[in-house]
Parts: sequence; structure tokens; C-alpha cells
Amino acid sequence: MPRLGIALTLAALALLLPSAAAAKPRLCNAGVVQQSLIDAGKLTANDVGFGVVVDLVRCGDITGDGHADALFTLASGGTAGDTRFGVFRGNADGTPGALVLWRPGYVVDPRRLHPASFA
Repeated sequence: MPRLGIALTLAALALLLPSAAAAKPRLCNAGVVQQSLIDAGKLTANDVGFGVVVDLVRCGDITGDGHADALFTLASGGTAGDTRFGVFRGNADGTPGALVLWRPGYVVDPRRLHPASFA
């Protein structure tokens, strides 16, 4: 019987504690980055319809301000792979701030940019 009580207590605590996914800043979500690009005028709904979408998001403190930033790549919508990349500065509350980098590329692979910066 004591084992059951301990197990129930641990299960209740697990439900109360935030999960790792819940603690992740909203900025680290591809959908949030994609909407932020649309809001910034860098991407349109028409682009998304043709497959030009946020393909990869890597979060980390890229800008050195103590907040998580998002490095992202955009799929080309065709066979070229990822053809654009950029960085959104993260706000203290985990929301996207300013778009601080927006560059074209060909077969962009963020692991080649600076792997130590990304979580």
C-alpha cells in the first residue's frame, strides 16, 4: 500500500510540473517563425501555397543578449532544398522580436553556420 501512495504522489507531481516542450520559447516553433515572416512581409500566403515554408528552426542565444533567438531556413518549394535563412531576435517572453538576418543561399545547412550556438 505505501508503494501505491508514493506512485500516486509522483504521478500527481509529474502532472503539475511543466514539460520541457512547454518551457520552450514560442519563437522556437516553425509555425510562429513562418507567421512572423508573413507579418514582416518576407513571405506570403501564396509562397506558402507553393511550398516555400519554414523548414528548420534552431534556437539558442545567437545575438548574445541572454534570450533565445531563432535561426531558421526556408524550403524552396522545389528541388533546391533550403534557399533562404535568417535569424529572429527573441524577446524576454519567448516571442519573436526583430528580424536581424535575412539572406539567400543554396542548399542552406545551419550546421555549417555555427553549430555551438544552437540547442
